[in-house]
Amino acid sequence: MAIFRQVEVAFWKDDKVMLEMTPEDKLFFLYLMTNPNTTQIGVYNLNTMQMAFELGYSNESVKSLLDRFENDYKLIKYNYKTKEVAIKNWGRYNFRKLGKPMIDCIKKDLGLVKDTSLLKFVIKAITRVEVIELFNERIGEIFEKDNGRQVYKCINEAIDDRYQKIEKIFTIRGQEEEKEEEQEKEEYIEREEYKKLFEENIGKVNGVIEEWITYISQEIDIHLFKKAIEIASNKDKCSKVYVNGIINQWINLNIKTIKDLEIYLSKNRGNTNGFKYAGVLQGENEQIYKKPSEEQLRRAEELLIS
Repeated sequence: MAIFRQVEVAFWKDDKVMLEMTPEDKLFFLYLMTNPNTTQIGVYNLNTMQMAFELGYSNESVKSLLDRFENDYKLIKYNYKTKEVAIKNWGRYNFRKLGKPMIDCIKKDLGLVKDTSLLKFVIKAITRVEVIELFNERIGEIFEKDNGRQVYKCINEAIDDRYQKIEKIFTIRGQEEEKEEEQEKEEYIEREEYKKLFEENIGKVNGVIEEWITYISQEIDIHLFKKAIEIASNKDKCSKVYVNGIINQWINLNIKTIKDLEIYLSKNRGNTNGFKYAGVLQGENEQIYKKPSEEQLRRAEELLIS
């Protein structure tokens, strides 16, 4: 971490900044380049909660901005697993003056990086050969440690009127890591659907509700969750507590999907035990409210007398 970071005045005349970015985008981009967690190498650790706190945004707004800068503008990469961010063109505007203190600082910062793909992302814009070599060394160390084999190198050089650009291509992630990241992304998208249903029908999602939604999304599918909300709404009892009661009854009966519910109702339709059937369909265990029989009252009196 440094006391200050330099931002060229040309930043404000960049076509992408002027023509494509909103005021919110511009502030976020400046924040990514100058916040207290930045390092000398353009790759650093920063979690979304800290970003939200320092910018005064919600966590969801920060995630939306990260997605826009990574997938639309293609100016950064963010690893949600390691909580590391990489700025694409950092090397183009830095590393102009190199001395032993700077080299030592770069080595120290490189030693903290966990995701090699972020270093590969940043290295493409670096023009100083000495820095490229340091990046390559660190990438090789991480690759050998994680994969148990030697990294192979391929560097293509190209020189234009302004700077020397050396591009290096590496084997990126194995299929297992890619599968994990894809699964995490799908689970995140699915949780957002549960949250949307909750907000549209019940109320605002806070931290406690979000934890509950995470649990529910792992227990039942989205269609069954929607069904529980519909039942609660039809009875004018659409609250988290009531919906949770409905879902818990289904979970206790091993009902996890709409298909499970349909099968259960089909098997129990016409059953003389109407209370159990009604409880599953309507979300209430009406057996709780059933009037005690004469025999039950007699036994209770005997217990009191004895």
